[in-house]
Amino acid sequence: MIGRLCTKKIDEISEKIDRVQMDVNNMTIKTLYHDNKILELGQKLSNR
Repeated sequence: MIGRLCTKKIDEISEKIDRVQMDVNNMTIKTLYHDNKILELGQKLSNR
């Protein structure tokens, strides 16, 4: 009984960690996208 409860709790924590990792990955992608847009804008402004 205690073993099953521990396994269930570990699974719940693992799922939460997976969701946090996906959020971090999504934030990284968005940051890279916006960084690239800022660099593109800087290049366009410097070419004027």
